[in-house]
Amino acid sequence: MANFIVCQNKERFNTTKHRLMLTFTQRTTVAETIDPLFPMNIFELRPYHQLINKVDVNESELFDVIGEIVNFSEVQTQKQGEITRKYMDIELEDDERNKLSATFWGEFVDQVIPHILSSNNQPIIVVMQLIKAHKFQDSYSVRNTWNTSKLWINPTFPQSEEFKHDYFLFEIVALRGLLKPSLNKVSLFRMSYRRVAEERYTIFQRPVFNEEEVDNTNRLICEELRYNRCSLSKEHEQLLVKLTSEQKLVYDRIIKSVNEDKSGFFFLYGHGGTEKTFIWRTLSSAIRCKGDIVLTIASSGIASLLLPGGRTTHSRFAIPLNATEDSTCNIKQGTPLSKLIVKTKLIIRDEAPMMHRYCFEALDRTLRDILRFKDASNLDRPFEGKPVVLGGDFRQILPVIPKAIGDGIIGNSVDGIDKVHIPDDLIINNCDDSICAIVESTYPDFLSHCSDITYLEQRGILAPTLDMVESINEYMVSVNNSQPKIFFSSDTICMSDDAFTGLEHVHTPEFLNTIKCYGIPNHVITLKVGVPVMLLRNIDPSSGLCNGTRLIITRLGNRVIEAKILSGNMAGQKVFIPRMSLTPSDARIPFKFQQRQFPIVVSFAMTINKSQGQSLSHVGLYLKKSVFTHGQLYIALSRVTKRKGLKILVYDDDGEISNEAINVVYKEVFRNLLG
Repeated sequence: MANFIVCQNKERFNTTKHRLMLTFTQRTTVAETIDPLFPMNIFELRPYHQLINKVDVNESELFDVIGEIVNFSEVQTQKQGEITRKYMDIELEDDERNKLSATFWGEFVDQVIPHILSSNNQPIIVVMQLIKAHKFQDSYSVRNTWNTSKLWINPTFPQSEEFKHDYFLFEIVALRGLLKPSLNKVSLFRMSYRRVAEERYTIFQRPVFNEEEVDNTNRLICEELRYNRCSLSKEHEQLLVKLTSEQKLVYDRIIKSVNEDKSGFFFLYGHGGTEKTFIWRTLSSAIRCKGDIVLTIASSGIASLLLPGGRTTHSRFAIPLNATEDSTCNIKQGTPLSKLIVKTKLIIRDEAPMMHRYCFEALDRTLRDILRFKDASNLDRPFEGKPVVLGGDFRQILPVIPKAIGDGIIGNSVDGIDKVHIPDDLIINNCDDSICAIVESTYPDFLSHCSDITYLEQRGILAPTLDMVESINEYMVSVNNSQPKIFFSSDTICMSDDAFTGLEHVHTPEFLNTIKCYGIPNHVITLKVGVPVMLLRNIDPSSGLCNGTRLIITRLGNRVIEAKILSGNMAGQKVFIPRMSLTPSDARIPFKFQQRQFPIVVSFAMTINKSQGQSLSHVGLYLKKSVFTHGQLYIALSRVTKRKGLKILVYDDDGEISNEAINVVYKEVFRNLLG
């Protein structure tokens, strides 16, 4: 029972029991298991024929069912007292073609709708856990109830007559392989699928773990081993045949180093559109389908979402935010993270040029410390011989070093600052108000579409500086007709651990409220329902909530904001954003202070730097001031997915509309590149 998390309930209600002897009431809350050895909770599945024939059905009992969605109704609403609830009718089918009616209420509807819309006629399998039987006419239907029910959805099954058998057999093998010995005797599955032949077990690549090599108590290692090796093997075969000759050459060289357990340090250089991510996917599936570990990381949260199992570099390796030439990662010998690194076969690091070299040096020092006892022959090799492949594009924006780039100073002879002619079809020529003009070109007929998520998610205005971005966002928020809500931050000085500094008397809250710096929101945020915002912190990358994620506000509370994700794999998912305590990492501020505020910023417009990783169908480029650093113009122009969706408003030094834009290129970046 340790795999269920059930809150205590002291009020008296009619109780309902699960077949595994768990007792629930109307006020019982069930959370998902946090046991790293368990991919899911324990199931007690009821065969359809029992419900159809009303065999042993007790309406005061909760149980579980599983099946394929073969029919569904439109989403409907029903008023219950003062609350209006949404629901939809579903028809499920088991492997014997028995059908069962189900009603999805509330959150179940929100969970299943995105899968239905994106299924492309692929089967959608659902597991309904802790549900209630409800008598309807001459038979029973099932429905989720209160806040105890759970829904599991997996739309990725192959199309075949026996896909359900394949799925259940694999899950049974995986669960029994991961269960603790004390729970092995629990009857996991009581259902009609027992007729599957015993020899079918050999079809699947069961995760077999050598107890001497794998620490099953290490949550990080278990997470990296929790992949469906069967599906990954098929995916790898499909990806491998699609590689071009050049991509195959890269793949072969890297995978040879991994398979032979030899050191290797590679850099994959290519501009946007050269399918670097495709190679990462092929390498990852090749290694993971064998039960080995590959760590996929990226410099930004948005870029990490594109990688299979991706994480940000700082969060994965605990790299200091303000790394110096002597920094190391916060990883100690013998910790779960250090053991994960030892077991890792390959590290893939995308968007590498965006990171400062001190971050690479910090990771190199840390790996040398962790791996020095494994193989003394690798002491003089990068990253202590651990195979590492970096990827990126030096045309993009580089790490920000105030007043310098590399070993030179901005403006010296190796810098390329030149004017680029903008074609007439992309230029906004005549306008009286620059902000109105760029808004009208990017968000035409805004008032009629201000609540249209599809309209908002594919549009954005880019500008090089924060003051221009704020001017546009303030204008757009004022145009929105919804009721505004203003949120103020709470700013305080961070007290020193070893001494009382007295800075709180010098830097008053009023002064702290005026500070604007990178990475934290303003003291005052004005928001309205229907306004798009962007996250400024990595909250939950696995759920798509990372630094740079765009959302649209659906409800405003005093302590929490409800929003829907606009893009990515989690698009349409409803999320809640809390206030957070934020400490700016800007080294130019000579003291530490803490701000408590919602980690968001309005994103009708965004800075060019912040737009890295975004893909939009309509982009307005607002160059009232010219770009000022390497790669900014390249990034801005490459955010749009089609030429006709791009409009540019550019001004010259005299404040007149121009058809030429400044482009900045640091030539020394390309000095040592081959090819």
